[in-house]
Amino acid sequence: MDITEACKIILPKFMDASRNVWRNWDSIKDNITIKCEIKVEKSNNLASLSWDTRCKPRAMHNGIYRYCREYTLQLSPRLMKLPEDRLMKVLKHEAIHMGYRYHNEDFLELASKVGATSSEASLDTVDILIEVRGDNGRYHTIMTAHTPEDARRLAMGYHFKHPNERVRITY
Repeated sequence: MDITEACKIILPKFMDASRNVWRNWDSIKDNITIKCEIKVEKSNNLASLSWDTRCKPRAMHNGIYRYCREYTLQLSPRLMKLPEDRLMKVLKHEAIHMGYRYHNEDFLELASKVGATSSEASLDTVDILIEVRGDNGRYHTIMTAHTPEDARRLAMGYHFKHPNERVRITY
């Protein structure tokens, strides 16, 4: 599938995802341009959203109060192979980045509220993963949690018992 076909399919879905995420979407959408491109380099991400580094998007809860004039939605060819429900979860995730740059607590709270994936790993599980870095530099799951609070508690407990091991939480 070429870039034109992929974007014709994905951009309207991304607009729907944005409408589902942002309560004030209809009042700001005409001020925003969203470009679409296919990632040709190898990437682990199914999709990503980028913008001019001078722009500093901001949101509060599910309302954007500072947004960029132009965003670029970058798609992996793997994204087009996802079932519709998983595709929409990824697109909602990227739409959240229009107002939240990082995967902070506010981002994760909104992702949970609107049914977005919090990470690609969470597409296959509803659990939050507590992972430890192995000798080979790769992370492996040691525990799972159902809530961010439980994940932090478990990760801190593990780190307290194993202070020399690198622990991370994957949402």
